[in-house]
Amino acid sequence: MKTQAGTLSILAVSCLLLSACLSEGPGLQVEESEIYELRDQYPEGPYGTELGQVIKPLSFLDPNGANYGLEDVYRDQFNQVLLVTTSAEWCTACIKEQKTLNELYDEYKDRGLEVMVTLFQDLNFEPATAELSERWRERYELDFPVVADPTDPSLFAPYYDISLTPMVMLVNVKTMEIIYLTQGFDEDQVRALIEANLPQKLRSRSYPNEPYGKTVGTAIEALEFVNPDESTFSTENIYEDLSKRLLLVTTSAEWCTACIKEQPTLQSMYEEYKEAGLEILVSLFQDRDFEPASADLAQRWIDKYDLSFLVVADPTIPSKFSPYYDVSLTPMVMLIDTETMEIIYLTQGFDEDQVRGLIEAKLGLSQ
Repeated sequence: MKTQAGTLSILAVSCLLLSACLSEGPGLQVEESEIYELRDQYPEGPYGTELGQVIKPLSFLDPNGANYGLEDVYRDQFNQVLLVTTSAEWCTACIKEQKTLNELYDEYKDRGLEVMVTLFQDLNFEPATAELSERWRERYELDFPVVADPTDPSLFAPYYDISLTPMVMLVNVKTMEIIYLTQGFDEDQVRALIEANLPQKLRSRSYPNEPYGKTVGTAIEALEFVNPDESTFSTENIYEDLSKRLLLVTTSAEWCTACIKEQPTLQSMYEEYKEAGLEILVSLFQDRDFEPASADLAQRWIDKYDLSFLVVADPTIPSKFSPYYDVSLTPMVMLIDTETMEIIYLTQGFDEDQVRGLIEAKLGLSQ
């Protein structure tokens, strides 16, 4: 097991190596594509318990008694660095650090910091429960995940000497590699490593605020539709997926011959640009009898034209996009910058060359 002194020695070297990342200002200098890459499967082993090793996908209990663990942290693309601390109800040092943890979270959450407190024992040295995690979160007014580890010995026992609780760990969420591990909480060291390992700028965790508009240069409000399986789909879902950099929206109706003709082109464009961050959304608002669109129509549309992008139904009257264009001139074609949800292109009718040129320019693919 590593001693605290040994860990700090390695930390000192790490800070020196990371200083180059700070040379152009605070924050890690990384390409946008590296930040917004997809995370489908938790990194494979071998797993370890020391610096430089990948941490295994540990799972805990949230305040509701449901499973919550490192896989959940990994799948959230907003998360870039995870700060984990172990705590117990009898640990006075742990209690003292809660305010600082909340301050760190508030300061860095919009740049990709996630914080997680894992409780392993109550005041009587009994295994932690979901109820304890809820009491802890409410008592210290915490905004980040607080989970219970009821196992004996605790899941983090192999990582440090429990008698020296709290353990403090930083994890690179993209790789789930442990980049800092010690006992006791040194705010200055933790803050320095968080600052060095977070990107300078990250899309805000919350959907852009008003004012919203319906013209080029304004942010579009979050709109809700119906998926083919009848569940609700919101444009917030696209905003929250950091792999999506640009959204192409078209409106369609079953009676619209121009809409039908553009479907193969949309599919071709999606296949060509999806890896670069393009998402496509077709919003159906009427069937062939001019009745409001349904989930069943959305599924038929996908099957009929063999589409692999998003197709949704808009059963509202008037349709959600009717304020944005003249519906009699369907299709509407819109491009949205998903970092800001700003409309950057809005027209009626589909000009493939123009749309393709704008997509390539926005995604940095222009020659």
